[in-house]
Amino acid sequence: MRKTNLNSDSYQEIFKDILEEIEPDKKERIFIDYIKNDVLKRLRDCIKYFNEPNVEVQLAGSIAKDTYLKGTCDVDVFVMHSKNIGINNFFEWLKIIVNEAFKGSKILEAYAQHPYLQVYHTYVNPLNSTEKRNVRIDVVPSYKITDTKTILSSVDRTPLHTLFVKDNLKSIQKREVRLLKQFLKANGIYGAEHKTMGFSGYLCELLIIKYGTFIKVLEYFSKNFNGDVLILDKKFGYPKLKNVDQNEVNKIVTQMIDSTSPALIFLDPVDEKRNVAAAVSYNSLCKFILLCRAFLLSPNIEFFKCAEDNLNDISRKEFIKDLVKDVKSRNTDFVVIKFVRPNIIDDILYPQMKRAVNKISNQLLLNDFRVFGHYFDFTDKYCYIIFELDETRLPRVKKVIGPSIYYSNHLEKFIRTHKCAKSFYVDGKNIVAIENREDPYQDATRFISYLFDNQKIALSLGIPKNIYFALKSTYKIISINNVIVREPLIVFRYLYGMKSNVHLRHFIERMKN
Repeated sequence: MRKTNLNSDSYQEIFKDILEEIEPDKKERIFIDYIKNDVLKRLRDCIKYFNEPNVEVQLAGSIAKDTYLKGTCDVDVFVMHSKNIGINNFFEWLKIIVNEAFKGSKILEAYAQHPYLQVYHTYVNPLNSTEKRNVRIDVVPSYKITDTKTILSSVDRTPLHTLFVKDNLKSIQKREVRLLKQFLKANGIYGAEHKTMGFSGYLCELLIIKYGTFIKVLEYFSKNFNGDVLILDKKFGYPKLKNVDQNEVNKIVTQMIDSTSPALIFLDPVDEKRNVAAAVSYNSLCKFILLCRAFLLSPNIEFFKCAEDNLNDISRKEFIKDLVKDVKSRNTDFVVIKFVRPNIIDDILYPQMKRAVNKISNQLLLNDFRVFGHYFDFTDKYCYIIFELDETRLPRVKKVIGPSIYYSNHLEKFIRTHKCAKSFYVDGKNIVAIENREDPYQDATRFISYLFDNQKIALSLGIPKNIYFALKSTYKIISINNVIVREPLIVFRYLYGMKSNVHLRHFIERMKN
Protein backbone atom coordinates (compact mmCIF):
# COMPACT_ATOMS: atom_id res chain seq x y z
CA MET A 1 0.00 0.00 0.00
CA ARG A 2 1.21 3.49 -0.82
CA LYS A 3 2.20 5.66 2.12
CA THR A 4 0.65 8.99 2.94
CA ASN A 5 2.78 12.02 3.75
CA LEU A 6 0.31 13.35 6.29
CA ASN A 7 1.44 13.36 9.90
CA SER A 8 -0.57 12.78 13.06
CA ASP A 9 -1.23 16.52 13.41
CA SER A 10 -3.03 16.46 10.05
CA TYR A 11 -5.20 13.59 11.24
CA GLN A 12 -6.01 15.40 14.45
CA GLU A 13 -7.13 18.49 12.53
CA ILE A 14 -9.59 16.35 10.55
CA PHE A 15 -10.78 14.57 13.70
CA LYS A 16 -11.24 17.84 15.57
CA ASP A 17 -13.51 19.17 12.82
CA ILE A 18 -15.62 16.03 12.53
CA LEU A 19 -15.91 15.56 16.30
CA GLU A 20 -17.43 19.02 16.53
CA GLU A 21 -20.21 17.70 14.29
CA ILE A 22 -20.75 14.23 15.81
CA GLU A 23 -19.83 14.53 19.50
CA PRO A 24 -22.76 15.55 21.70
CA ASP A 25 -22.37 18.96 23.32
CA LYS A 26 -23.74 20.00 26.71
CA LYS A 27 -27.20 20.89 25.34
CA GLU A 28 -27.39 17.59 23.46
CA ARG A 29 -26.46 15.63 26.58
CA ILE A 30 -29.14 17.38 28.61
CA PHE A 31 -31.76 16.48 25.99
CA ILE A 32 -30.60 12.84 25.80
CA ASP A 33 -30.52 12.56 29.60
CA TYR A 34 -34.06 13.94 29.71
CA ILE A 35 -35.22 11.37 27.14
CA LYS A 36 -33.56 8.35 28.75
CA ASN A 37 -34.72 9.31 32.25
CA ASP A 38 -38.28 9.72 31.02
CA VAL A 39 -38.21 6.34 29.26
CA LEU A 40 -36.88 4.59 32.36
CA LYS A 41 -39.33 6.36 34.67
CA ARG A 42 -42.35 5.49 32.54
CA LEU A 43 -41.44 1.80 32.45
CA ARG A 44 -40.42 1.57 36.11
CA ASP A 45 -43.56 3.35 37.30
CA CYS A 46 -45.78 0.96 35.31
CA ILE A 47 -43.90 -2.10 36.56
CA LYS A 48 -44.24 -0.83 40.12
CA TYR A 49 -47.95 -0.19 39.58
CA PHE A 50 -48.43 -3.76 38.38
CA ASN A 51 -46.53 -4.93 41.47
CA GLU A 52 -43.87 -7.07 39.77
CA PRO A 53 -40.83 -7.22 42.11
CA ASN A 54 -38.88 -9.69 39.95
CA VAL A 55 -38.44 -7.27 37.06
CA GLU A 56 -35.95 -4.46 36.60
CA VAL A 57 -35.25 -2.03 33.77
CA GLN A 58 -31.77 -1.33 32.43
CA LEU A 59 -30.56 1.07 29.76
CA ALA A 60 -28.37 -0.49 27.08
CA GLY A 61 -26.85 0.50 23.76
CA SER A 62 -24.73 3.52 22.90
CA ILE A 63 -26.56 5.92 25.23
CA ALA A 64 -25.81 3.72 28.23
CA LYS A 65 -22.15 3.52 27.21
CA ASP A 66 -21.87 7.20 26.19
CA THR A 67 -20.70 6.32 22.68
CA TYR A 68 -23.74 7.71 20.85
CA LEU A 69 -23.50 10.13 17.96
CA LYS A 70 -24.96 13.61 18.05
CA GLY A 71 -28.55 13.63 16.83
CA THR A 72 -29.20 10.04 17.87
CA CYS A 73 -32.85 8.99 17.85
CA ASP A 74 -32.61 5.48 19.30
CA VAL A 75 -32.91 4.29 22.89
CA ASP A 76 -32.36 0.64 23.89
CA VAL A 77 -34.00 -0.60 27.08
CA PHE A 78 -33.92 -4.09 28.55
CA VAL A 79 -36.71 -5.25 30.84
CA MET A 80 -35.13 -8.10 32.78
CA HIS A 81 -36.97 -10.82 34.69
CA SER A 82 -35.11 -12.69 37.42
CA LYS A 83 -37.16 -15.86 36.82
CA ASN A 84 -37.77 -18.02 33.76
CA ILE A 85 -41.48 -17.46 33.18
CA GLY A 86 -41.43 -18.37 29.46
CA ILE A 87 -40.63 -15.79 26.81
CA ASN A 88 -44.13 -15.76 25.26
CA ASN A 89 -45.82 -15.06 28.58
CA PHE A 90 -43.17 -12.49 29.42
CA PHE A 91 -43.64 -10.75 26.05
CA GLU A 92 -47.42 -10.60 26.42
CA TRP A 93 -47.00 -9.06 29.88
CA LEU A 94 -44.45 -6.58 28.51
CA LYS A 95 -46.87 -5.43 25.81
CA ILE A 96 -49.35 -4.44 28.51
CA ILE A 97 -46.65 -2.51 30.37
CA VAL A 98 -45.37 -0.69 27.28
CA ASN A 99 -48.85 0.21 26.00
CA GLU A 100 -49.65 1.67 29.40
CA ALA A 101 -46.33 3.53 29.68
CA PHE A 102 -46.49 5.05 26.18
CA LYS A 103 -50.19 5.67 25.60
CA GLY A 104 -50.79 7.38 22.28
CA SER A 105 -47.41 6.44 20.83
CA LYS A 106 -46.91 4.20 17.83
CA ILE A 107 -45.92 0.72 19.04
CA LEU A 108 -44.80 -2.12 16.76
CA GLU A 109 -43.99 -5.73 17.50
CA ALA A 110 -40.62 -6.71 16.06
CA TYR A 111 -38.67 -9.93 15.82
CA ALA A 112 -35.02 -10.67 15.28
CA GLN A 113 -33.86 -13.78 17.13
CA HIS A 114 -36.13 -12.59 19.90
CA PRO A 115 -39.41 -10.64 20.10
CA TYR A 116 -39.26 -7.02 21.21
CA LEU A 117 -41.26 -3.80 20.92
CA GLN A 118 -40.49 -0.65 18.98
CA VAL A 119 -41.99 2.51 20.44
CA TYR A 120 -42.03 5.73 18.40
CA HIS A 121 -42.42 8.73 20.69
CA THR A 122 -41.85 12.45 20.12
CA TYR A 123 -39.89 14.39 22.73
CA VAL A 124 -39.63 18.15 23.15
CA ASN A 125 -36.30 19.58 24.27
CA PRO A 126 -36.73 20.99 27.80
CA LEU A 127 -34.24 23.75 26.95
CA ASN A 128 -35.86 24.66 23.63
CA SER A 129 -39.55 23.98 23.13
CA THR A 130 -39.23 24.44 19.36
CA GLU A 131 -36.86 21.46 19.09
CA LYS A 132 -38.58 18.10 18.77
CA ARG A 133 -37.06 14.67 18.26
CA ASN A 134 -38.84 11.56 17.03
CA VAL A 135 -37.27 8.81 19.10
CA ARG A 136 -37.40 5.06 18.52
CA ILE A 137 -37.32 3.11 21.76
CA ASP A 138 -36.53 -0.60 21.53
CA VAL A 139 -37.95 -2.36 24.59
CA VAL A 140 -36.49 -5.85 24.85
CA PRO A 141 -37.63 -8.59 27.25
CA SER A 142 -34.74 -10.59 28.70
CA TYR A 143 -33.69 -12.56 31.75
CA LYS A 144 -31.28 -11.28 34.35
CA ILE A 145 -28.04 -13.28 34.37
CA THR A 146 -24.63 -12.84 35.95
CA ASP A 147 -22.73 -14.98 33.44
CA THR A 148 -23.51 -16.72 30.16
CA LYS A 149 -23.70 -20.19 31.74
CA THR A 150 -27.23 -19.33 32.86
CA ILE A 151 -28.34 -17.72 29.59
CA LEU A 152 -32.02 -18.34 28.77
CA SER A 153 -32.55 -16.23 25.64
CA SER A 154 -30.38 -14.86 22.84
CA VAL A 155 -30.43 -11.30 24.19
CA ASP A 156 -29.64 -11.99 27.85
CA ARG A 157 -25.95 -11.26 27.33
CA THR A 158 -26.54 -7.70 26.03
CA PRO A 159 -26.68 -6.06 29.49
CA LEU A 160 -23.34 -7.78 30.20
CA HIS A 161 -21.97 -6.19 27.01
CA THR A 162 -22.94 -2.79 28.40
CA LEU A 163 -21.14 -3.49 31.69
CA PHE A 164 -18.05 -4.79 29.89
CA VAL A 165 -17.68 -1.71 27.69
CA LYS A 166 -18.26 0.67 30.61
CA ASP A 167 -15.55 -1.17 32.59
CA ASN A 168 -12.96 -1.35 29.79
CA LEU A 169 -13.44 1.59 27.42
CA LYS A 170 -11.40 4.57 28.58
CA SER A 171 -13.11 7.95 28.62
CA ILE A 172 -10.71 9.33 26.00
CA GLN A 173 -11.48 6.36 23.73
CA LYS A 174 -15.17 7.28 23.42
CA ARG A 175 -14.21 9.88 20.80
CA GLU A 176 -12.35 7.13 18.90
CA VAL A 177 -15.49 4.98 18.94
CA ARG A 178 -17.51 7.91 17.61
CA LEU A 179 -15.01 8.46 14.80
CA LEU A 180 -15.20 4.79 13.81
CA LYS A 181 -19.00 4.73 13.97
CA GLN A 182 -19.32 7.88 11.85
CA PHE A 183 -16.76 6.59 9.34
CA LEU A 184 -18.80 3.39 8.93
CA LYS A 185 -22.15 5.18 8.97
CA ALA A 186 -21.12 7.66 6.28
CA ASN A 187 -20.13 4.78 4.03
CA GLY A 188 -23.18 2.57 4.56
CA ILE A 189 -21.66 -0.23 6.64
CA TYR A 190 -22.62 0.71 10.20
CA GLY A 191 -25.21 -1.56 11.77
CA ALA A 192 -25.77 -5.29 12.08
CA GLU A 193 -29.28 -5.30 10.60
CA HIS A 194 -30.02 -7.42 7.51
CA LYS A 195 -30.09 -4.47 5.11
CA THR A 196 -26.58 -3.33 6.09
CA MET A 197 -24.85 -6.50 7.37
CA GLY A 198 -22.14 -4.28 8.77
CA PHE A 199 -20.38 -3.41 12.02
CA SER A 200 -22.51 -3.18 15.16
CA GLY A 201 -21.93 -0.53 17.80
CA TYR A 202 -20.62 -3.17 20.22
CA LEU A 203 -18.13 -4.42 17.61
CA CYS A 204 -16.90 -0.83 17.10
CA GLU A 205 -16.37 -0.47 20.83
CA LEU A 206 -14.45 -3.75 21.07
CA LEU A 207 -12.23 -2.77 18.13
CA ILE A 208 -11.28 0.46 19.90
CA ILE A 209 -10.72 -1.40 23.19
CA LYS A 210 -8.42 -3.83 21.35
CA TYR A 211 -6.45 -1.43 19.12
CA GLY A 212 -6.70 1.78 21.13
CA THR A 213 -7.50 4.37 18.46
CA PHE A 214 -9.46 4.86 15.26
CA ILE A 215 -6.28 5.19 13.19
CA LYS A 216 -4.84 1.95 14.59
CA VAL A 217 -8.03 0.11 13.66
CA LEU A 218 -7.73 1.43 10.10
CA GLU A 219 -4.05 0.55 9.92
CA TYR A 220 -4.72 -3.00 11.06
CA PHE A 221 -7.45 -3.67 8.51
CA SER A 222 -5.66 -1.90 5.67
CA LYS A 223 -2.29 -3.62 6.12
CA ASN A 224 -2.41 -6.62 8.43
CA PHE A 225 -5.82 -8.27 8.37
CA ASN A 226 -5.73 -11.65 6.67
CA GLY A 227 -8.75 -13.46 8.01
CA ASP A 228 -7.37 -13.49 11.55
CA VAL A 229 -9.53 -14.32 14.55
CA LEU A 230 -9.77 -11.27 16.80
CA ILE A 231 -9.72 -11.76 20.56
CA LEU A 232 -9.14 -9.34 23.40
CA ASP A 233 -5.93 -9.60 25.37
CA LYS A 234 -6.08 -11.40 28.71
CA LYS A 235 -5.28 -8.13 30.48
CA PHE A 236 -8.95 -7.23 30.26
CA GLY A 237 -9.72 -10.37 32.22
CA TYR A 238 -13.52 -10.19 31.93
CA PRO A 239 -15.17 -12.50 32.42
CA LYS A 240 -14.42 -15.74 30.52
CA LEU A 241 -11.76 -15.39 27.86
CA LYS A 242 -8.94 -15.18 30.40
CA ASN A 243 -9.55 -18.85 31.14
CA VAL A 244 -9.78 -20.09 27.55
CA ASP A 245 -6.62 -21.79 26.29
CA GLN A 246 -5.55 -21.72 22.64
CA ASN A 247 -6.79 -25.22 21.91
CA GLU A 248 -10.24 -24.31 23.19
CA VAL A 249 -10.19 -21.11 21.10
CA ASN A 250 -9.25 -23.11 18.00
CA LYS A 251 -12.10 -25.53 18.64
CA ILE A 252 -14.62 -22.70 19.06
CA VAL A 253 -13.42 -20.96 15.90
CA THR A 254 -13.50 -24.17 13.85
CA GLN A 255 -17.13 -24.69 14.87
CA MET A 256 -17.97 -21.12 13.83
CA ILE A 257 -16.30 -21.47 10.45
CA ASP A 258 -17.88 -24.85 9.73
CA SER A 259 -21.37 -23.64 10.62
CA THR A 260 -21.51 -20.12 9.13
CA SER A 261 -18.29 -19.30 7.18
CA PRO A 262 -18.15 -15.79 8.68
CA ALA A 263 -16.31 -12.95 6.98
CA LEU A 264 -14.91 -11.73 10.30
CA ILE A 265 -14.56 -13.35 13.73
CA PHE A 266 -14.23 -11.38 16.96
CA LEU A 267 -14.82 -13.59 19.99
CA ASP A 268 -17.19 -12.03 22.48
CA PRO A 269 -15.37 -11.35 25.76
CA VAL A 270 -18.67 -11.91 27.55
CA ASP A 271 -19.40 -15.23 25.79
CA GLU A 272 -16.45 -16.88 24.04
CA LYS A 273 -18.75 -19.11 21.99
CA ARG A 274 -20.29 -16.12 20.23
CA ASN A 275 -18.92 -14.19 17.27
CA VAL A 276 -19.58 -10.46 17.76
CA ALA A 277 -18.90 -9.90 14.04
CA ALA A 278 -21.25 -12.64 12.79
CA ALA A 279 -23.47 -10.11 10.98
CA VAL A 280 -20.61 -8.61 8.96
CA SER A 281 -20.85 -9.73 5.32
CA TYR A 282 -17.88 -10.17 3.00
CA ASN A 283 -19.16 -7.17 1.05
CA SER A 284 -19.12 -4.94 4.12
CA LEU A 285 -15.75 -6.21 5.35
CA CYS A 286 -14.02 -5.80 1.98
CA LYS A 287 -15.57 -2.37 1.48
CA PHE A 288 -14.25 -1.39 4.91
CA ILE A 289 -10.75 -2.63 4.05
CA LEU A 290 -10.73 -0.54 0.87
CA LEU A 291 -12.05 2.49 2.73
CA CYS A 292 -9.29 2.12 5.35
CA ARG A 293 -6.69 2.11 2.59
CA ALA A 294 -8.35 5.02 0.82
CA PHE A 295 -8.45 7.19 3.97
CA LEU A 296 -4.85 6.45 4.94
CA LEU A 297 -3.80 7.24 1.38
CA SER A 298 -5.70 10.53 1.23
CA PRO A 299 -7.14 11.57 4.62
CA ASN A 300 -10.11 13.87 4.23
CA ILE A 301 -13.06 14.94 6.35
CA GLU A 302 -15.39 13.93 3.50
CA PHE A 303 -14.90 10.27 4.51
CA PHE A 304 -17.07 11.04 7.52
CA LYS A 305 -19.90 12.54 5.49
CA CYS A 306 -22.50 10.62 3.54
CA ALA A 307 -20.81 9.78 0.27
CA GLU A 308 -24.03 9.97 -1.74
CA ASP A 309 -24.61 13.55 -0.61
CA ASN A 310 -21.24 14.60 -2.01
CA LEU A 311 -21.15 12.81 -5.36
CA ASN A 312 -21.21 15.88 -7.55
CA ASP A 313 -21.89 19.56 -7.21
CA ILE A 314 -24.43 19.33 -9.99
CA SER A 315 -28.15 19.81 -9.97
CA ARG A 316 -30.63 16.97 -9.55
CA LYS A 317 -31.72 17.61 -13.13
CA GLU A 318 -28.19 17.05 -14.46
CA PHE A 319 -27.73 14.01 -12.24
CA ILE A 320 -30.92 12.44 -13.62
CA LYS A 321 -29.95 13.33 -17.19
CA ASP A 322 -26.58 11.57 -16.78
CA LEU A 323 -28.25 8.47 -15.30
CA VAL A 324 -30.70 8.21 -18.21
CA LYS A 325 -27.79 8.48 -20.62
CA ASP A 326 -25.78 5.83 -18.75
CA VAL A 327 -28.71 3.39 -18.71
CA LYS A 328 -29.29 3.82 -22.45
CA SER A 329 -25.60 3.24 -23.22
CA ARG A 330 -25.72 -0.25 -21.65
CA ASN A 331 -28.02 -1.47 -24.43
CA THR A 332 -29.78 -3.89 -22.08
CA ASP A 333 -33.43 -4.19 -21.12
CA PHE A 334 -34.85 -3.38 -17.71
CA VAL A 335 -37.93 -4.70 -15.95
CA VAL A 336 -38.75 -2.65 -12.84
CA ILE A 337 -41.42 -3.61 -10.31
CA LYS A 338 -42.81 -1.06 -7.87
CA PHE A 339 -45.23 -1.93 -5.08
CA VAL A 340 -46.48 -0.54 -1.79
CA ARG A 341 -44.21 -1.45 1.09
CA PRO A 342 -45.76 -3.99 3.49
CA ASN A 343 -46.13 -2.82 7.07
CA ILE A 344 -43.12 -4.65 8.51
CA ILE A 345 -39.83 -3.42 9.96
CA ASP A 346 -36.68 -3.16 7.85
CA ASP A 347 -34.97 -6.10 9.52
CA ILE A 348 -37.81 -8.41 8.45
CA LEU A 349 -38.49 -6.76 5.10
CA TYR A 350 -34.91 -6.91 3.81
CA PRO A 351 -34.31 -10.71 4.00
CA GLN A 352 -37.80 -11.38 2.67
CA MET A 353 -37.23 -9.05 -0.27
CA LYS A 354 -33.88 -10.70 -0.93
CA ARG A 355 -35.49 -14.13 -0.96
CA ALA A 356 -38.31 -13.01 -3.24
CA VAL A 357 -35.96 -11.37 -5.75
CA ASN A 358 -33.71 -14.45 -5.86
CA LYS A 359 -36.71 -16.72 -6.46
CA ILE A 360 -38.01 -14.55 -9.31
CA SER A 361 -34.53 -14.29 -10.82
CA ASN A 362 -34.13 -18.08 -10.73
CA GLN A 363 -37.44 -18.50 -12.58
CA LEU A 364 -36.32 -16.06 -15.26
CA LEU A 365 -33.08 -18.00 -15.71
CA LEU A 366 -34.85 -21.37 -15.81
CA ASN A 367 -37.05 -20.03 -18.60
CA ASP A 368 -34.13 -18.91 -20.78
CA PHE A 369 -34.07 -15.20 -19.88
CA ARG A 370 -30.49 -14.03 -19.48
CA VAL A 371 -30.38 -12.03 -16.24
CA PHE A 372 -27.47 -9.60 -16.37
CA GLY A 373 -28.13 -8.36 -12.83
CA HIS A 374 -30.78 -7.60 -10.25
CA TYR A 375 -31.22 -5.21 -7.35
CA PHE A 376 -33.85 -4.15 -4.84
CA ASP A 377 -34.38 -1.30 -2.44
CA PHE A 378 -37.18 0.32 -0.51
CA THR A 379 -38.30 3.64 0.88
CA ASP A 380 -40.80 4.41 3.63
CA LYS A 381 -43.66 3.97 1.13
CA TYR A 382 -42.53 1.76 -1.77
CA CYS A 383 -40.40 -1.22 -2.69
CA TYR A 384 -38.51 -1.41 -5.97
CA ILE A 385 -37.15 -4.48 -7.76
CA ILE A 386 -34.87 -4.05 -10.77
CA PHE A 387 -34.06 -6.82 -13.27
CA GLU A 388 -31.55 -6.06 -15.99
CA LEU A 389 -31.79 -8.56 -18.86
CA ASP A 390 -29.90 -9.13 -22.08
CA GLU A 391 -33.31 -8.99 -23.69
CA THR A 392 -36.90 -9.03 -22.41
CA ARG A 393 -38.36 -10.83 -25.43
CA LEU A 394 -37.25 -14.31 -26.49
CA PRO A 395 -37.67 -15.98 -29.91
CA ARG A 396 -41.00 -17.67 -30.55
CA VAL A 397 -39.22 -21.02 -30.93
CA LYS A 398 -36.84 -22.79 -28.57
CA LYS A 399 -34.52 -25.79 -28.59
CA VAL A 400 -35.10 -28.67 -26.22
CA ILE A 401 -32.06 -30.95 -26.11
CA GLY A 402 -33.03 -34.57 -25.59
CA PRO A 403 -31.21 -37.80 -24.67
CA SER A 404 -28.57 -39.68 -26.60
CA ILE A 405 -29.85 -41.62 -29.59
CA TYR A 406 -28.19 -44.72 -28.06
CA TYR A 407 -30.77 -44.89 -25.23
CA SER A 408 -33.89 -46.07 -27.03
CA ASN A 409 -36.22 -46.03 -24.00
CA HIS A 410 -35.30 -42.46 -23.12
CA LEU A 411 -35.55 -41.47 -26.78
CA GLU A 412 -39.10 -42.79 -27.12
CA LYS A 413 -40.19 -41.09 -23.90
CA PHE A 414 -38.71 -37.77 -25.09
CA ILE A 415 -40.53 -37.93 -28.42
CA ARG A 416 -43.85 -38.75 -26.73
CA THR A 417 -43.38 -35.92 -24.25
CA HIS A 418 -42.62 -33.46 -27.05
CA LYS A 419 -45.06 -34.84 -29.63
CA CYS A 420 -46.30 -31.33 -30.46
CA ALA A 421 -42.80 -30.14 -31.43
CA LYS A 422 -42.47 -28.34 -34.75
CA SER A 423 -39.57 -30.62 -35.73
CA PHE A 424 -36.84 -32.94 -34.47
CA TYR A 425 -33.24 -33.29 -35.55
CA VAL A 426 -30.05 -35.03 -34.49
CA ASP A 427 -27.19 -32.96 -33.10
CA GLY A 428 -24.17 -35.20 -32.56
CA LYS A 429 -25.39 -38.01 -30.28
CA ASN A 430 -28.53 -36.22 -29.08
CA ILE A 431 -31.99 -35.64 -30.39
CA VAL A 432 -33.23 -32.05 -30.34
CA ALA A 433 -36.84 -30.81 -30.48
CA ILE A 434 -37.89 -27.43 -31.83
CA GLU A 435 -40.92 -26.17 -29.98
CA ASN A 436 -43.03 -23.05 -29.87
CA ARG A 437 -42.44 -20.88 -26.83
CA GLU A 438 -45.88 -20.19 -25.47
CA ASP A 439 -47.03 -16.92 -23.96
CA PRO A 440 -46.19 -15.72 -21.28
CA TYR A 441 -42.82 -17.49 -21.43
CA GLN A 442 -41.75 -15.43 -24.42
CA ASP A 443 -41.86 -12.00 -22.76
CA ALA A 444 -40.17 -11.27 -19.40
CA THR A 445 -42.69 -8.64 -18.34
CA ARG A 446 -45.64 -10.90 -19.06
CA PHE A 447 -43.90 -13.83 -17.41
CA ILE A 448 -43.31 -11.88 -14.17
CA SER A 449 -46.94 -10.73 -14.19
CA TYR A 450 -47.99 -14.34 -14.70
CA LEU A 451 -46.08 -15.34 -11.55
CA PHE A 452 -47.58 -12.51 -9.49
CA ASP A 453 -51.14 -13.16 -10.67
CA ASN A 454 -51.03 -16.85 -9.71
CA GLN A 455 -50.93 -17.14 -5.95
CA LYS A 456 -50.45 -20.90 -5.84
CA ILE A 457 -47.46 -20.76 -8.19
CA ALA A 458 -45.87 -17.74 -6.49
CA LEU A 459 -46.08 -19.17 -2.98
CA SER A 460 -44.91 -22.60 -4.14
CA LEU A 461 -41.76 -20.94 -5.48
CA GLY A 462 -40.98 -19.69 -1.98
CA ILE A 463 -41.87 -16.00 -2.32
CA PRO A 464 -42.61 -14.90 1.28
CA LYS A 465 -46.29 -14.22 1.97
CA ASN A 466 -45.69 -10.66 3.22
CA ILE A 467 -44.01 -9.78 -0.05
CA TYR A 468 -46.37 -11.70 -2.29
CA PHE A 469 -49.61 -10.20 -0.98
CA ALA A 470 -48.15 -6.68 -1.15
CA LEU A 471 -47.03 -7.41 -4.71
CA LYS A 472 -50.29 -8.98 -5.84
CA SER A 473 -52.47 -6.11 -4.68
CA THR A 474 -50.30 -3.09 -5.52
CA TYR A 475 -47.57 -3.91 -8.04
CA LYS A 476 -46.90 -1.94 -11.20
CA ILE A 477 -44.27 -2.63 -13.84
CA ILE A 478 -42.68 0.71 -14.65
CA SER A 479 -39.84 2.00 -16.80
CA ILE A 480 -36.32 2.39 -15.47
CA ASN A 481 -36.52 6.10 -16.34
CA ASN A 482 -39.49 6.42 -14.01
CA VAL A 483 -37.34 5.18 -11.11
CA ILE A 484 -34.48 7.47 -12.14
CA VAL A 485 -36.78 10.49 -11.90
CA ARG A 486 -38.37 9.48 -8.59
CA GLU A 487 -35.53 7.66 -6.79
CA PRO A 488 -32.29 8.31 -8.74
CA LEU A 489 -29.99 7.04 -5.98
CA ILE A 490 -31.53 3.55 -6.19
CA VAL A 491 -30.52 3.27 -9.85
CA PHE A 492 -27.18 4.94 -9.17
CA ARG A 493 -26.29 2.41 -6.49
CA TYR A 494 -27.21 -0.48 -8.77
CA LEU A 495 -25.32 0.80 -11.81
CA TYR A 496 -22.09 1.75 -10.11
CA GLY A 497 -21.59 -0.46 -7.08
CA MET A 498 -18.28 0.55 -5.52
CA LYS A 499 -18.08 3.66 -7.67
CA SER A 500 -21.36 4.88 -6.20
CA ASN A 501 -19.30 5.61 -3.10
CA VAL A 502 -17.35 8.75 -3.88
CA HIS A 503 -14.44 7.75 -1.62
CA LEU A 504 -13.98 4.37 -3.27
CA ARG A 505 -14.47 5.92 -6.70
CA HIS A 506 -11.58 8.32 -6.09
CA PHE A 507 -9.52 5.46 -4.67
CA ILE A 508 -10.11 3.36 -7.80
CA GLU A 509 -9.17 6.26 -10.07
CA ARG A 510 -5.99 6.81 -8.08
CA MET A 511 -5.07 3.13 -8.31
CA LYS A 512 -5.40 3.28 -12.10
CA ASN A 513 -2.53 5.74 -12.15
